Amino acid sequence: MMSNLYIVLALRWVHILCAVAMLGGSFFLRWSVLPAMSELAEDQRRALQQGIRQRWARVVGLASGLLLVSGLVNAVGNIVTYKFVGPLAGAYHALVAVKLLLALGVFALAAMLTGRSAAAERIRANQAFWLNIVIVMGVALVCLGGVMKVVERLPK
Repeated sequence: MMSNLYIVLALRWVHILCAVAMLGGSFFLRWSVLPAMSELAEDQRRALQQGIRQRWARVVGLASGLLLVSGLVNAVGNIVTYKFVGPLAGAYHALVAVKLLLALGVFALAAMLTGRSAAAERIRANQAFWLNIVIVMGVALVCLGGVMKVVERLPK
C-alpha cells in the first residue's frame, strides 16, 4: 500500500511539473521571446527562432508524453479507486473526457509550433495567435484539473 502511495505521488508531481513547463514556457515565448525577437534583424530572428524551436520541441515532446501517461494513469486510478459523490459526482467522467480532448489539442498545436514541416511553417507565420490559443487551452486545463480535484469522493 505504501509503495502505491509513492507511485501516485510521483505521477502527480510529474503531471504538475510537466504542465508548469508547457504552460509557463508558452507564456514566456508569447510575451517575452516573440516581442524581443521582433526587434532583431531578419537573419538574427530566423537563427534565434530556429535555435529556440529545436530546443523547445524536445520539451514539448517529453512533457506531452509524460502528461498523457500520467494523466491517464491518474484518471483511471481515481475512477477505479473512488466513488464520486456530491453535486459534481456525475461530472467527473465528462471532465476527464473534456480534459483529455483539450490536452490533445494543446499537444497538437505545441507540436505544430515546433515542427519542421511546411504546415508547421504556416502555423508559425501566425505564432502569436496560436500561442494565445495554446495558453487559453492550457489555463482551461489547469482550471478543469482544479475542479476535478475537489469533486467529493469515497473509497469504493
